[in-house]
Amino acid sequence: MMVLAFFWGMAEASLFFIVPDVLVSLVALRRGWHRGAMVALGAAFGALLGGAIMLAWASRDPAVAVAAVALVPNISDAMMAGARADLAARGVMALAVGGLSGVPYKIYAVEAPGLGLALPVLLATLPVRLARFLAVAAVAAGARRLLEGARLGPGAQTLVLLTFWLVFYLWFFRVMPE
Repeated sequence: MMVLAFFWGMAEASLFFIVPDVLVSLVALRRGWHRGAMVALGAAFGALLGGAIMLAWASRDPAVAVAAVALVPNISDAMMAGARADLAARGVMALAVGGLSGVPYKIYAVEAPGLGLALPVLLATLPVRLARFLAVAAVAAGARRLLEGARLGPGAQTLVLLTFWLVFYLWFFRVMPE
């Protein structure tokens, strides 16, 4: 699972649009906190590599890198401009805020070189992404205990989690770009 999480983290940090939190939460729900944390670690290292690729691409060809990210589903021009302004104002702290507010990391990765923040963003990637993925693992592991207390078996627990992600993405694709 760590290998899958690594590649998922790398893909989502570049041009894929489904967060590795889905896998992290599924593993933590089904296998517990420790396994969820290991998958979170794999996803974070994948995000580091994906971020490094995006930073390098934007350093060499910023217009094409930014245009490619702008084509990712649910990324709007306003989201791109807002992330750039936030990154300019807050520096790497924008990564943490953006990660909690639905702004994809990949936007910061392609905007950072133009602001002279490529290295700081690269250095902040692992701790920022890992913190979020570990938080997701902790919430899912906690949900596991609650759902077991409600006498839901593993299949029903998985159904609850997948329903959560379905509702989340329906909301995300409907509301977030505005």
